[in-house]
Amino acid sequence: MKRKRTRLGAPQEGDFYPKPTFITPIFVGIDPGATGAICAIDQNMEVIDLQDYPGNEFLCAKIIKDYCSWWDKDKYKIFAALENVHAMPGQGVTSMFTFGENFGVWKGCLASYNISFLRPTPQKWMKGLIFKNRYKKNDSKKEDARAKAQAHLAAAIQIFPDNRSHFSGPRGGIKTDRCAAALIAYWRRQQYYKGG
Repeated sequence: MKRKRTRLGAPQEGDFYPKPTFITPIFVGIDPGATGAICAIDQNMEVIDLQDYPGNEFLCAKIIKDYCSWWDKDKYKIFAALENVHAMPGQGVTSMFTFGENFGVWKGCLASYNISFLRPTPQKWMKGLIFKNRYKKNDSKKEDARAKAQAHLAAAIQIFPDNRSHFSGPRGGIKTDRCAAALIAYWRRQQYYKGG
């Protein structure tokens, strides 16, 4: 019995070749502070969603659920970054407990929807994005916080110039948490294209 010879790689009757699929990445950045925020951007650096911390774990879960329902799993994949917070000298016990609790809420919401995430420290995601000015030792904490907010705003506006109005409140106050969430999403995008 002679075997029928075919060219190597030529499709045979009955062979199944799945259609090529292209997954579009969506990048999510989360600042888990007491007045934190969440931001979603696409691969073209368009801000898709930017929200303040909703106030409780049920509303956080609803945001993540909405993200999963907006973007079909066959066409989109969510890549998240959740700022890894830790205690710092001079911070109160209550504020650190709130940070830890909010971190756990966001972490649980992401895990429950099977969204993988990175946990960068503030120093890690700020590196190369926010340049700290040198402060004199006698500067007040209020002036230091104002300078930090200005640095966050400047970086966010430089990267997302079309969304300038979202980074300020109605009376011109800086929304540092929104800026941070957008910059964390940008950092996650950078890590994705670096292979992380």
